[in-house]
Amino acid sequence: MMKRTPPRPGNDPFPPHSSEPDLTSPMLDQTLDRITLRQKRKHDSEQTLEIKSLREDIMSSLETLSKEQNEKFSIMQCNLDQIKAQNIELKNTVEFLSGKYDDVMIKLTLLENEKRSTLQYIGSLEEKIENMERNAKSSCLEIRNVPKTPNESKEVLIDIVRNLGTAVNTEIQACELRDVYRLTSSSKPQTNGSITAEFTTTMTKDKLLTNIKKYNRDNKTNRLNSSHVKMAGNSPIYISESLTTKAKKLFYLAREFTKQNGYAYHWTSHGKVFVKKEEGAPARRISQESDFERLKPQEK
Repeated sequence: MMKRTPPRPGNDPFPPHSSEPDLTSPMLDQTLDRITLRQKRKHDSEQTLEIKSLREDIMSSLETLSKEQNEKFSIMQCNLDQIKAQNIELKNTVEFLSGKYDDVMIKLTLLENEKRSTLQYIGSLEEKIENMERNAKSSCLEIRNVPKTPNESKEVLIDIVRNLGTAVNTEIQACELRDVYRLTSSSKPQTNGSITAEFTTTMTKDKLLTNIKKYNRDNKTNRLNSSHVKMAGNSPIYISESLTTKAKKLFYLAREFTKQNGYAYHWTSHGKVFVKKEEGAPARRISQESDFERLKPQEK
C-alpha cells in the first residue's frame, strides 16, 4: 500500500479553515497582486472603425459622383430641351417657308399663264395693227434715189410719178394719185429721201409696179434711172411697194437669208414678204423672224 507524504506545515498558502476565509486578508491581497489580469482585445473595435470610415468615404464619394452625374444630366437635359426647341422652331420655319414657297409657285404659275395670255393678246394686237398699216399702204409705191430739186413742190413730185409711168408704157392721170410726198431723214437731211406715191386704187399701183418690173427685166442694160423721169444724170431709181416697219425688216432679213442659204428669190407682194428656193419651187411666206429657222437647210 502506497503512503502519501503529508504536506509540510507552514508551506500551504491556503490553510484549511473551519469557516469562510477572510478575503480581505493581507495574504489575499498579496496573492491577487501576483495574478496578471488579461486585457480586452482592441483589434475588432479598430477594424470596425476602419470599415465604418471606409464605408463613409465610399458613400461620400458615391454621393459626390451621383451629384456630379445629376448635374451633368441636368445640363444634358437642358441642352436636349434647347435642341428640341430649336428643332421645333426649325420645323415651324421650314413649314412656313414651304407654305410660302407653294404660294410663290402658285403665283408664279398664275403670272406665267397671265404673261402667256398677255403675249398672245399683244401678238394679236400687233397683227391687227400690222394688217391696218399694210392695208393703208396697199395702194402706195416707194420711189428711192430720185435726186431732189430746189424748191421741190407737190406738182414736181406728181410729174416724176407720171414720167415714170410713161417710161414703162403706163399712163398715170393726176386724178389717180391721192397724194405724193418725199420723206426726209432728220439724221441725214442732205440725202435724197424716198418719194411715196399714194394711188386712189390698189389696181393702179399694182399695174404700174408690174410694168416697172417687166421693164427692168427686159432692159437690164438700161434699167430705170433719173433720165427716165426727165432729170439730169442717170442715177438708178428703185421702185417697190411701200412696206410697214415690220415688213421692211423682214424683207431685209429675207435678202440676207437668200444669200446665205442658197435661195434664189425674195420679193414682196401686197405688203407681204416671200422667198423661193429655186424656179418651180413653192413660195414661202415670211410672217415673222422665226420662219427663217424653219427654212434653213437641215445639217446632215
